[in-house]
Amino acid sequence: MSDGTDGGQRAFDGRSIPDILRMVRENERTDLTSKIPERYRGLLVQALAPDPAERRITMGELATALSA
Repeated sequence: MSDGTDGGQRAFDGRSIPDILRMVRENERTDLTSKIPERYRGLLVQALAPDPAERRITMGELATALSA
């Protein structure tokens, strides 16, 4: 997990483990898409959907879309 010192950004911005676990449970993620180019945002959101049933993209499709 990034602590922010390497230029990365945390997906869950809790201050403690219980905070982070609550945020995971309640799907309170930090908005990471604002720094992603528009053409990739939909792919990212779809690939990282919290509900596995909503992840309607395969790794092959993702690789193809990213290499285009």
